[in-house]
Parts: sequence; structure tokens; C-alpha cells
Amino acid sequence: MEDIIKAIQQHNKKKNSLPRYVIFEPDMVPEIGGEITTTLTKKVNKLVVKFDNFVELVGPTVQEFQKLSRVKE
Repeated sequence: MEDIIKAIQQHNKKKNSLPRYVIFEPDMVPEIGGEITTTLTKKVNKLVVKFDNFVELVGPTVQEFQKLSRVKE
């Protein structure tokens, strides 16, 4: 659970400072050709969108969990 909380906190901190989508150019990944680089870009961006959706879904629940954990201590 702590890892999920850390990931969500990092996500929220970086959300406004990072570009919405990552773009890998062929020269950024010298071992991989252009077509594979495009596929890599698409896959990374799909993961970013999925994690955004995950944070929206569980974020409020995690925040409530954190509050309850503090109350119990």
C-alpha cells in the first residue's frame, strides 16, 4: 500500500510539470529503429493514461486510508 501511495504522490507532484505525452525520437534510442520507437512511444503513453485513470479511481480512497491510518496512530 505504501508503494501505491508513493506512486500517487509522485504522480500528483509531476503531473503539472511534465509534458502530457512522452515522445521518443529515433536518435534518443539508438539501438531501436524508427518504427519500433513509434510503437514504444505509443505504449508508454498508453501506460501514462492508464495510470492517470488509476489515480483518479483510487486516489480518493488512498487519501481516506491515509487519514484513517493517522487517526489510529
